[in-house]
Amino acid sequence: MIPRQAQDSARRLPALAGLALVTVLLAGCSSAFLDADLGAGLEPVPTESATPGPEPTAEPEPEPDFDCGDILLNRPGNYVLGECGTVTLEGAGIDLAFTSITTLVIRGDRADLVGGKLGSVEIQGQGNDIAAESVRALQIRGEGNSAVVDGAIGDVVVNGNDNVVTAGDGIRSVIDNGLLNEIS
Repeated sequence: MIPRQAQDSARRLPALAGLALVTVLLAGCSSAFLDADLGAGLEPVPTESATPGPEPTAEPEPEPDFDCGDILLNRPGNYVLGECGTVTLEGAGIDLAFTSITTLVIRGDRADLVGGKLGSVEIQGQGNDIAAESVRALQIRGEGNSAVVDGAIGDVVVNGNDNVVTAGDGIRSVIDNGLLNEIS
């Protein structure tokens, strides 16, 4: 028969092994309740990963003056643009709100534009309407177009018929080669 002391030791051995395992597992954990003196001077040590992490990517340089560069809109619909370089409209039924456009070319019909500043504008289509704050230069080759500007228009050249151009602060120069145009 096994002495009683040996039996008690045999029963305690698995309990002690479990306690040792829990101690080892908890030794790697840190807690927020440890006071500052216990964690003072300990710095995390970085470890190398077998798989490389994501590399930071360089962000593209934004264009200095424009939210958008060259834009081609050739489907009917409603569009909103900020400050743009060249915007070309082709097709019919385009509605556009904008902040400013350096060069605007309208090759379609029945476009409706409302916005701020326009640089040079060329209208080749029919039945287009523009309402803007200012226009540097306007050239119209189509018929039945309307341009209403709150401020001034620099130069206006009209080679189409039945167009309306109105500027609240006047037009610097006008060349009208068409018929039934109203330019004021």
